[in-house]
Formats: sequence, C-alpha cells, structure tokens
Amino acid sequence: MSIRARGEIGKLARIRPRNLALLVLVNLAWAGNTVAVKLAVDAVAPMTAAFLRYAIVLGVCLPWLRWMPGRMRAILGVALAQGAVWIALLNIAFVHATNIASLSIVSQLGVPFSLVLAVVFLGEHIH
Repeated sequence: MSIRARGEIGKLARIRPRNLALLVLVNLAWAGNTVAVKLAVDAVAPMTAAFLRYAIVLGVCLPWLRWMPGRMRAILGVALAQGAVWIALLNIAFVHATNIASLSIVSQLGVPFSLVLAVVFLGEHIH
C-alpha cells in the first residue's frame, strides 16, 4: 500500500464527534426497534402487530405519498412483498424466539445476501 493510500485511509478513519453520536443514535434506535417488536408481538398477535406497524407508518407518510396513475398496482405489490409479508414473517419468528439477538442479526443479513444475488444473477461488479 502506498503512503498516499495510507494517508487517504487515515482521513476516512477520522469521524467527527457529531457524526459518531449520530451513528450511535441510529444503532440505538434500531436496537430499540428490535426490542419494541418483541414486546409488541408478546402483547398482541403477530399479524396484528404487523398491521399496526404499517398503519402507523402509513399515517406518518401519507401526506408525502403521490398517486402514480397506472403504476399503483405494481407499487402495492412491491410494498406488500418487500415490507408487509417480510414484517409479518419476522413477527411470527419473534413470537417463537426466546433469544432475539439471533433474529436481529439474521434480519440484517438481507443486505449482504442482496449484494451476492445481484452479483450472481445481475452480473453486478463490486468495487
């Protein structure tokens, strides 16, 4: 590795305290989300918890949603497949789990698996 490359890595490794605090806050929020889901599915049925979660998100986001004429059926299909079904299945897993740490880790594996599938099936190049 050249001296210049090491210098660039050093610059990237420095994180401002404000940005570090934001990173910690995001991680705490995500961890809190996992705990909240476990508490929710312990309190109500998993499908009810999934419905309530999406109802709250819809209520918050509704003012910014745009109607896309001719494309709403496809958008709804993607939303159901990528969100509602996944959350419902995750909630069912949370009901049966005694250790939510493993579920939290497994739920994060979607990103690397998506990347691997993009390379294998779409011919993407990672760099």
